[in-house]
Amino acid sequence: MEKIDIPTLNRTNLNIWSKIDLALKSKNWAMMEKQLRRLHGLQTHYCHVMNLQDHEIREMKIMLNVSESQIHWQEKEWMKEVAKRAGTFDRISKELDEIFGDEKAI
Repeated sequence: MEKIDIPTLNRTNLNIWSKIDLALKSKNWAMMEKQLRRLHGLQTHYCHVMNLQDHEIREMKIMLNVSESQIHWQEKEWMKEVAKRAGTFDRISKELDEIFGDEKAI
């Protein structure tokens, strides 16, 4: 599918509707039929673009959830390392499990 920029799509849309109006006023049914076909093609293009964007948004949400999970895991591991060095691992480990959840869930 050819990529068409939004301003061009908007100009095409305005052009189609102005010609539909003209065809209706002049009762030029051949012109009306041609413009309705163009309008159908434009609508098909819009639907295709929206479906692609919806798919990309879903993929990005999945990637965001994975990233957040990895960040939480790394923060938890970093805090455990700090607690080991400071000698407060047992107390901090319990608090980390409460904050970030059990490691088995990750």
